[in-house]
Amino acid sequence: MFYVGRAFEHAAWPKAIRPDIFVDHPDCLPGPESRALTLAILASIEAEQQKEIDQLDEQAIRFYSRAMSEAAAILDERDPEFYPDNGEELLRQMRAEWAAGASQPESAF
Repeated sequence: MFYVGRAFEHAAWPKAIRPDIFVDHPDCLPGPESRALTLAILASIEAEQQKEIDQLDEQAIRFYSRAMSEAAAILDERDPEFYPDNGEELLRQMRAEWAAGASQPESAF
């Protein structure tokens, strides 16, 4: 849903200078599932509206942004550990498990 929001944000930019919604940095790319889901959502919106994302008016963008927020809230209720809002707590839990003798991941450095 993050990348759908980025598509909405970038829609107002001229196509010639519009950045790729999936690229912040080459080392930080979304997985194929995330990319496919984002493209499917955007294609659905375009089909429903019969317009490209960059042709949607502000009211339509707000409508879909609100719908995405509601969907994120539902997903958060189903699996709150999935969302980065809980990052500090998850890190604390992982460190506690590691300290208790659970297997630690190998360092990438």
